[in-house]
Amino acid sequence: MRARRPLALAAAVTCATASVALAAASDPAPAAVAAPPAPAPTCVTLASPDGLEPPCNPHLADSTWAMGHRNSYAQASAPVAGPRPGEQVRHEYQGLGDMPVGVIVGALFSSPYPDGKRVAWALGVAGTNDNPIYKIDPDTREVIDVYTRLTDEAELPTGTSALSGIYVMVDRDNHLIQPLGRTIRVYGDSVPGDRTSPIAALHTFTLPDRALCGADDEIVGQTMLWNGKVAFVTERGMVGLVPRDITRMDDEHLLVASLNPREACETGEEEALETVSNSLAADEFGGIFPVTDHAQYRLDVRAGELDVTWRTPYQRGSGTSASRQDAGSGSTPTLMGTRPQDDKFVVITDGQDLTHLVLMWKDTIPADWAGLPGRPRRIACEFPIDFGDPSRTRSSSEQSVVVRGYSSLVPNNELRNMDLVDPLLAPLTEVGNLPIRLALAGFLGQSPLHAPHGFERIDWNPRTRTCRTVWVNKQVSIPNGVPNMSPSSRMVYGIGQRRGVWGLEGMDFRTGRPVLWVRGSAHPFENAYYSGLQTAPDGSLWSGATLGFTVYDPLR
Repeated sequence: MRARRPLALAAAVTCATASVALAAASDPAPAAVAAPPAPAPTCVTLASPDGLEPPCNPHLADSTWAMGHRNSYAQASAPVAGPRPGEQVRHEYQGLGDMPVGVIVGALFSSPYPDGKRVAWALGVAGTNDNPIYKIDPDTREVIDVYTRLTDEAELPTGTSALSGIYVMVDRDNHLIQPLGRTIRVYGDSVPGDRTSPIAALHTFTLPDRALCGADDEIVGQTMLWNGKVAFVTERGMVGLVPRDITRMDDEHLLVASLNPREACETGEEEALETVSNSLAADEFGGIFPVTDHAQYRLDVRAGELDVTWRTPYQRGSGTSASRQDAGSGSTPTLMGTRPQDDKFVVITDGQDLTHLVLMWKDTIPADWAGLPGRPRRIACEFPIDFGDPSRTRSSSEQSVVVRGYSSLVPNNELRNMDLVDPLLAPLTEVGNLPIRLALAGFLGQSPLHAPHGFERIDWNPRTRTCRTVWVNKQVSIPNGVPNMSPSSRMVYGIGQRRGVWGLEGMDFRTGRPVLWVRGSAHPFENAYYSGLQTAPDGSLWSGATLGFTVYDPLR
């Protein structure tokens, strides 16, 4: 670990002026020559054996995993092959000494540097604004640098929403972009292009009041558009667009729209507000897809303004559960359909006591679509997720749906035997900034008494225009981590537990049969605790953990 140093960077900008001799009065003034436009960024979509990879986003890092849920489609599936059955897989838990009490929410991978190597960016969440940012060498797993607002900016930790700041992403310039509180912060290399140099704070954009729904509003999630704009959504339903280019990431270039009546923001009437607890998705045509606790939305820019294109309510349920943050959907919207001829949907799980998978037509609703009885016409599928038990009355999935092609993959997060715990929790409401039941649920998932079991694959059939269960695995237990899928290895992965021991679960994508188990340990530090499972460019799988991160590395 390097010695501490001040990170206040002074950007030296030199303006050169030249003296030009005045031309004779008879000479015409030279015509102004416009500078050629900068070439549009390009990228190459990763090859995939199934041909179902979403188009690459030229403004994200050229890597396998550049943002939460992997890409702007938020599909959490990557074409690089993870560990396969029969392969030797090394397990490594890496504790981080500078980490305050909290969890790492995952790892994102940069584009290659001039030396051909990459860095991994990891974010710690401690329930305050002092969440540390780590820059890691993915080959050695050594920390290159760590940045905190306390040590690097002399900013005292303050309470902030546990949701704000977790949805970070890495852009094509190897900048880490973090929405935190009412700011968007950009970090990078103190020596541009040198991956081993310390972390530098490059820019902070503080949202103006017009981009917030009340003084207590905060940014929840963000994604990257194909035109280089950062799209964000706040807890109280403000959606905004701002360039990722830090020279233009400012109020002048900011577009905003409210999903709530502005008068409700001004009066602070909580009951009149739709709220957001997840990130959002985007497509290559400019569509932006946030979900509130009442409805799914699509927004687009038209005539220079950010407007709601459609709003579709869904079944939001009656309240929270041990693993559910609030009423309504517990998932970041995921986009389905990557080829021109495909049906295209926005995919969420709803808030009913028995959670349903919901597919909504993303674009124009087909003229011959009759709709589902008693539901908005945009809803194409509302399918009960019972994990193979038709008598089940409750299920919950607080994860973004993993999507590949027309397949949706959903783990069960509904803890068992919570009636034994609830009386003890009655006097408590929060721990740190998390609802107490949600915070405790993250730990109870390791207990064989309480751990949820079940995983289901549900497919859309474009011929019958219906959803159906392809398989159910009733035994697997992936309590709280976000799963992952690889079409190259034909595997579905998740951080699971068996009899209280954490490890890597691998299921056959075609059958759901468990075909891979890599034992980790029973140590509670290896709890994924709502973090994602990311695929590195070399095929290793990285998961956030308590006070560190875990890597499952196939030895090829």
